[in-house]
Amino acid sequence: MSTHTGIMKRCGVAAWDGESQLNRTTNRRYHRHSPPAPLPVFLALKLKSSSSFGQDLFAWIVNGRPNTGTFLDMGCGLPWDSSNSYGLERLGWTGWLCDNTDRLTGNLPSRTSPFFLCDGRMFDFSILPSVTNYLSLDVDDDSVEVLTQILNSGKRFKAITVEHDLFSGGHPREPDSRSKQRRLLSEAGYRLIFGDVCCHLGPLEDWWIGADTLLDLRPWETIVKSLASI
Repeated sequence: MSTHTGIMKRCGVAAWDGESQLNRTTNRRYHRHSPPAPLPVFLALKLKSSSSFGQDLFAWIVNGRPNTGTFLDMGCGLPWDSSNSYGLERLGWTGWLCDNTDRLTGNLPSRTSPFFLCDGRMFDFSILPSVTNYLSLDVDDDSVEVLTQILNSGKRFKAITVEHDLFSGGHPREPDSRSKQRRLLSEAGYRLIFGDVCCHLGPLEDWWIGADTLLDLRPWETIVKSLASI
């Protein structure tokens, strides 16, 4: 599956529809609302994305496409299996990896960032710098509680991707996690840039930027407007 994605208009917020993006080199047709990826080819060549829907590309572009940066990957998973941070790490970024399963420990020699085997609610956020370039939050039922702890720690992030799994009715213990996440992040001054990023089953997560993140939205708006007429 390609990690480069299309964009479609959705309720006034751009929704990044990742999984329906198909490769022109095959004989498959594009979905009507999923034209070729708007990202210039040279961007994709510099950062070899390891994420499912371009989360690492989003974080990289929002931060100005640097070769170095910092990330916190909560619910990091395997380094080669839909990782939101592995591609950034290979580019030169460093960060902190956290997951609650020890099945990862034997597969982490390929990672250079420290790994913390713990429940996300037990992570010590005081070790982070005051500002980190990117937060990837995928901790299922604990997302609201962990997000609350992160925001209460006073740490800031320039880009955030947070999973809410709306397509499945939300998380079992937090069925209304999306609205709670959005309220928390909005009140903390973050701006929702791509809402309800989709997998083939439906809305999966939201992508945010910090209030002090300088992002020229005009290229994104131009892309969305051009695709809305297709």
